Amino acid sequence: KKSLSSQEEFQDLYIFLTASAAGQYRQASRHRLAAYLDGEIAEILMSRGDYREAAANFKSQCDVYLAEAWPRLLADKLPSLMRCQWQCNSAYLRSTCVAMLSLGETLVSEQDRSSALQSLMPATQSPASSAADTAVPPTANQVRETLEAMDLSKVLLLRPLARGESACSKTVLMRGDTVQVE
Repeated sequence: KKSLSSQEEFQDLYIFLTASAAGQYRQASRHRLAAYLDGEIAEILMSRGDYREAAANFKSQCDVYLAEAWPRLLADKLPSLMRCQWQCNSAYLRSTCVAMLSLGETLVSEQDRSSALQSLMPATQSPASSAADTAVPPTANQVRETLEAMDLSKVLLLRPLARGESACSKTVLMRGDTVQVE
């Protein structure tokens, strides 16, 4: 009864119970269900402004979607992860943006692609750039140099699906490792 008296108390109880259920699912090797519950918790945390915790939960969810080769679900959650990382000034924001852009135009909305590109733009500017130079798009070499300088060890780059190709035959590349799901 007390938990229904306020939205915050209800959310606290919901987060507690959902996190407990997710832990039980993980213990039972039901990682997909645990990931789904992580996303539910992350949505509440993000709405409360607890971006760091929300980002951790979205990251956990995205890791499972990536391991399971579910690019559509990944494309659905990466924008939320990116927003949380932006709010808490996370060092992993660029990697998330690169991962989102690598999913292809058919999976990521134009608005989310634009946000990811805008998040990468400051990284492509040289420290000597003046305010007048910031409106100039980066050259291909600047983007390549920036991407090479980033730690992409945790980012899996997915190519877009070809017509008639299933997600299960998608090749998933990881810097330092190659994982093929067939």
